[in-house]
Amino acid sequence: NEFLTSKINEKIYSQCHFEKKLDFERNKLVRKFLTSISLTKPNIFIYDPYEKLCPNNICHNYNEKNDFFMLNDKDHLSIEASRFLSSDLELFISKIL
Repeated sequence: NEFLTSKINEKIYSQCHFEKKLDFERNKLVRKFLTSISLTKPNIFIYDPYEKLCPNNICHNYNEKNDFFMLNDKDHLSIEASRFLSSDLELFISKIL
């Protein structure tokens, strides 16, 4: 986590909205890292909520339209984001069981 956290562009966390491309390199590192772990064992599955949380070119740390906070801090989902992902995560789990 410390390695991946060091790759974060701090500017994007001080803004309510940011361009997804500003987070591209960090996200690519995270995916590569998690994929390498999942390839070591057949029973490791990676749930990646990034596209669900940020489906467009502009990502919202805070979306004023629906009063939605995505992050509680730099790397922890808010309660509303966790609830938002819960049915998608449940579906993901049901497919691997």
